This record gives sequence, structure tokens and C-alpha cells, in this order.
Amino acid sequence: MSDDAAHGFFDEQRALRSVHPVRLVLAGAVVVLVVAVLWPTKDELLYHLRAPPPVDLGAVAGLPAGAPIPVGSRVQAHAVLGTHAAEIPLFRRGSLRFGPIVVRQVMGAPLFVEYDPALHPSWGPFVEVEVDARVLSFDDAALDDARAVLAEQGLAVARDARVLVVDERPGQMRRYVMAWTGGLALVILALRSLRLGARWSRRR
Repeated sequence: MSDDAAHGFFDEQRALRSVHPVRLVLAGAVVVLVVAVLWPTKDELLYHLRAPPPVDLGAVAGLPAGAPIPVGSRVQAHAVLGTHAAEIPLFRRGSLRFGPIVVRQVMGAPLFVEYDPALHPSWGPFVEVEVDARVLSFDDAALDDARAVLAEQGLAVARDARVLVVDERPGQMRRYVMAWTGGLALVILALRSLRLGARWSRRR
């Protein structure tokens, strides 16, 4: 390393150390916030970009517990909705799905259907539905509150239960692309502000 390059490197390091602490804290907070919000939604983003072809389950009544329905897969199914349901009023943690969202039991199968009641106003107890859905594990879908509500109704949720998330179609989940694009832009701006602050400090 030449003397000029070495001096430039050490000047840069001194400038970075001289960045105002408030600027460092704000930039770090932006990065942490973006990661905390977006990282749990990476599976939704990937599903939007490259979902597998759907697997037709047909009528799922009588589906045995432990039936191999892989998490993250896309399925089509004919189901009859049951009487037990829980509503998520605000948003489902780990996603960009905003409430009210209903998680309703499927009759005769260890399955639940998660849907937006505004998009499906006729869905309710004993209604037959055709779903095109993304498969999640009930345990991994941040549905602890829904599990508690269902337990109060006398329904025990099996540990291997699956949730069929409708209203999320590959190529149509643009909110995730927009959120990730905006989040990455915020991170870049935050890091760039540190660099600009370092340059300003070096010039003083």
C-alpha cells in the first residue's frame, strides 16, 4: 500500500469514528427496524417470485393427521369450512397481511384456512370452498393468539396442523416486493448518510 493510499485509509477511519453518535444511532435503528420487519417475510417474497406449481389435493375431508403436505408448497383443495374460527384484528405477525383476517377450521381434516373476510363475505360455517393456497405450519405462522381462541372454543389444534393461506397468489403479492424495495432503499440511504457524515467530518 502506497503512503498516499495508507493516509487516505486512516483518514477515512478517523472520519468514520468522528461521525456524530446521533447519526450512528439513527442509522443503526433504521437498519435494525428494516431487518426486523422484512426478514420474517422472506418466504412470502420468494413465493411471489417463484412459487412451485400447485398440487391438487381434491376433497380434503377425511385427510388423516400427519398427511404429507409440505410447508411452503402451493395447493388446490375442496374443503368444507367448520364452525370454529379465530379472527386476527390487526395484522398477522411475520407477514404483511393486515386484518381482519379469519383462521377457520376445515371439517374432517387437520387443516385451517386463513382468509380475508372482506374478500370472501360468504365464507362461514358449513360453506364449501375451493382454495388455491400457500401452505404454512400452524406453529410457524405466528398464530399463537388464534390457537388460544380456538382452544377456548374447545378445539385442540394438532401440532402438525397446516394453514392454507388464500389471497396470496404468486405474481400478485406486490406488497412484499414494494416493502423489500423500500426497505433496502432505506438501508442504503442510512449507510450513505454515515459516509456523507464521515466525509464532512474529514473536511473540517
